[in-house]
Amino acid sequence: MPSGDVAADTANPHGGGYSLRVSGTPSTAEQKITVAPNTTYTLSGWGRVDAYDTQLAVGVKNFGGSETRIPAFSAFGWRTGSITFTTGATNTSATLYCYTRTGKGSGWCDDLRVVKQ
Repeated sequence: MPSGDVAADTANPHGGGYSLRVSGTPSTAEQKITVAPNTTYTLSGWGRVDAYDTQLAVGVKNFGGSETRIPAFSAFGWRTGSITFTTGATNTSATLYCYTRTGKGSGWCDDLRVVKQ
């Protein structure tokens, strides 16, 4: 579910032909995924921004635990990060998100992966 200025971008993807661009503060893109209850996952991905005052956040929420995110991306070049999260006893879905949390520039997310541990 996007909010703000969100688009697929071919200008400078990390991998493949597209990356996800979120522009303006705040702008958010979310995707609901299927997960298994009581299971640990690793979320990894790549991010970058185009302005010094801009921070991009990539994370996961609505999985039966506290919302968690990869440390903010604030570099012009692509950087990678990862986090682990454990789903709740009855949770069968989680929401991944990519959003610009500060600044006037744009941020890009690419190659997000969720891997069961």
